Amino acid sequence: MTKILFAVPVVGLLLAVAVGTALGGAKITVKEGMDMDIFMSIQSWAIYTMDAKGADGQAVDDRLDFSIRRGRLGVQGSLRPRLAYRVWMAYDNLGKDRFSANPGTPQSSENQSFYIWDAVFTWAADSTWANVTFGYFRPQVGRESITAAFQVNSFEKALENNYVREHLVGRSSGRETGVNIGGLVPMDWGMLNYNLGLFDTNHEKIAESGEGSNWSPLLVARVAFSIGDPEMKQYTQGYVINYFGKRIGVTLAANYARQGETNEWANGRNYYGGFKSNSVLGFDILANWPEWTFSAEYDELRREFTDAFVGSQAVPANRYQNNVFHFRIGYNIALANGQYLEPVAMFTRFNGDVDAAVYTGGRHQILDVGLNYYIDQNRMKINLHYIRQEGDAKSLYQSTVKKDEKGSFVGLGVQMMF
Repeated sequence: MTKILFAVPVVGLLLAVAVGTALGGAKITVKEGMDMDIFMSIQSWAIYTMDAKGADGQAVDDRLDFSIRRGRLGVQGSLRPRLAYRVWMAYDNLGKDRFSANPGTPQSSENQSFYIWDAVFTWAADSTWANVTFGYFRPQVGRESITAAFQVNSFEKALENNYVREHLVGRSSGRETGVNIGGLVPMDWGMLNYNLGLFDTNHEKIAESGEGSNWSPLLVARVAFSIGDPEMKQYTQGYVINYFGKRIGVTLAANYARQGETNEWANGRNYYGGFKSNSVLGFDILANWPEWTFSAEYDELRREFTDAFVGSQAVPANRYQNNVFHFRIGYNIALANGQYLEPVAMFTRFNGDVDAAVYTGGRHQILDVGLNYYIDQNRMKINLHYIRQEGDAKSLYQSTVKKDEKGSFVGLGVQMMF
């Protein structure tokens, strides 16, 4: 406790200095209908981890860890009057300690990972009701997965972000190559937002193809109904949580994704990937009124296997169903000069089926309480939160050895977007 009482004010001073140095982006106009906007986003975190355990089950020292939790650098704009693009790179978990309790895999000690995050192109056949998106991007499944971490008002994203993405496409980024058509349908009582997508998965956890011949596309669908003020007046695949009093409305959404048979593979009794079928069914809500912000989501993660694969003892049963959910609420307190304070609380939990091939019988839950200080809404934010984590093997909290534990943490962060 003495360590953390010393660390918090020191880190706060460093973050305040960082905030004062933020600059704006630059836009280049090539010719009419063709332009390029350079943008950058960063989350710089100081995490104080408590009560973590190593692989041998022995307690490790509580520690303060500085890291770049998320970094983005990219370009966006228009290639033609109706063809928009967004291509950006990521450098996440730069300098993260492997015993730090916050989510994410640390980079290697060389800190050299810099990689494609999105490569998205959208043609507006009609800018309202028919927009065709193609490239490398997130399937429109699960509000938490398709909402950028820079827009959520909890310290870290809810657990749907991790478990849904891995179940659906294999990789933690949640990105895959494919095509999506989506749009808005204005109605007297609000707005309907729809998305239909087709993706070609290639992660080995989902569609390993070295030995087999099975192939199936991933099909996704999402429909969201807004009552009152809509979430968006112009179609986009990016979502917002806190509207800072500018929206009074409720959005109810449902999504479904399914992929047919791919190549099941294992090494003895160790399951690695593939299935007879794989699906996600989810529901979510966002309510803004006008100081209050409430969001919630529930997802069922289902997977089936062939009789022959079950007979090989690589998986315990023909089918399983995991689930994951969250509730999150915040309250905006307006300050001078357009600034806000927002107390926030979130509870999120994952439950693993006892017959699951992945995260068998696992439990993972997080309670997040904290305060956000919005200097320039989400473009400039400082947040201080306490995150209590608990879980049982097998989960992202505790691995199969049943000895290591991530622990809980206090997080102090600064976010800049320009």
